[in-house]
Amino acid sequence: MALALYRQRFIIGLVVMFLISAPLLAGAATFDTPQPTPSNGSYSVNNPLQVTSVCGLLKKILEGAVAVGIPVAVLFIIWSGFRFVLAQGKPKDLQAARRNFYYTVIGIALFVGAWVLAMIIAGTINAIGGANILTCN
Repeated sequence: MALALYRQRFIIGLVVMFLISAPLLAGAATFDTPQPTPSNGSYSVNNPLQVTSVCGLLKKILEGAVAVGIPVAVLFIIWSGFRFVLAQGKPKDLQAARRNFYYTVIGIALFVGAWVLAMIIAGTINAIGGANILTCN
């Protein structure tokens, strides 16, 4: 019985991972892959990220984390709602669904808090005359 439950959870996990990654794979199919271009007898490769600094790279990574984190957070909220519905009034299942919801809210709060803290730090560095972090390439 326990093995069947783990197998079912594993299959559900694979389906969810596929559903999350399918739009990313579809978007990757339309991406123009830069081809090496000859210049003076040698080859050069175009920068696919189009960033010129470490700051720009960090900005791209954080934008990607937000783009992935928001849909994942929504999926976890929906999943906790399903758990409430599937509990059907059973106290043990309701407690598990409530715990799942609380952990989801705490995770979202940490995610949003980290983003707010990063914006505060970037604004402070800009205010004291550092590099313009909010508009780096």
